[in-house]
Amino acid sequence: MSTLHDAARETGRDPGDLMVVNQVPWPTPVTREPIGEGRPFLGGSPRQIAEDLMAARESGVTQVYLAGGQGLGLDVGLQAADVDQWLGLLGEVIEAADRLGVLAP
Repeated sequence: MSTLHDAARETGRDPGDLMVVNQVPWPTPVTREPIGEGRPFLGGSPRQIAEDLMAARESGVTQVYLAGGQGLGLDVGLQAADVDQWLGLLGEVIEAADRLGVLAP
């Protein structure tokens, strides 16, 4: 990111005005339990997803784009998840992100 920010400054642009997008292949497995080695970015447990978002933000990413649209890569227990189940899981991601300090004040 520092190379991008340096290039922006050299051309007279404010690096803070840049939108930096991280494209993530989707579906990505979303699970209640952590995924081990080989886990994809934004895949795994709510805490792992929150940690990925924190790392992305710290590296300068301002937007995350989920590419593919082939459905949600949910684990077996959530494959047939209804909206309330999804909202519950996303709520867990938000809570984990808040505990990690990911959410902006």
